[in-house]
Amino acid sequence: MNHKELLTSLAEKTEMSQKQCQALLDVFVDITRKSVVEKQGAQMLDLGSFNVREKEQKIMFNPLTGKRMLIPPKLVVGFKASTTIKNLIK
Repeated sequence: MNHKELLTSLAEKTEMSQKQCQALLDVFVDITRKSVVEKQGAQMLDLGSFNVREKEQKIMFNPLTGKRMLIPPKLVVGFKASTTIKNLIK
């Protein structure tokens, strides 16, 4: 499902206009983004949770040059689906 299909479906189910649904979706995304950026995470019942985790530094080996490189630690966003979604997929 792409963004336009999501808006159309949301508008049909809520009986709101697509502009109102777009504004609602923008607010939802902004709040979720802000929560993840502040490293608090975002948890949504029956959907899953977004969280920020730190990947450790690692040593990579370049086979062409034969040199080892140190890859610094970095922060990544992860998503873990809820058990409800996992059970529906099965």
